Amino acid sequence: MTKTHAYQQTLDELQTNYAHQDFEQGLSQTEAANRLATNGPNKLESHHTPKWQLFVRQFNNLIGRL
Repeated sequence: MTKTHAYQQTLDELQTNYAHQDFEQGLSQTEAANRLATNGPNKLESHHTPKWQLFVRQFNNLIGRL
């Protein structure tokens, strides 16, 4: 049997596999603080492409099509 990711499981499977979790109340304040300290905030890093690079890429795409 292969292990599926949580996002691939049904709600019933999740509740069975994570029976120790309370889906109605969520994480306790202590558990949330521990996870924040361990993993950091749930935030993606911002990536900004300079406008001059976008401009140059347009020409690279055009040359590639010719």
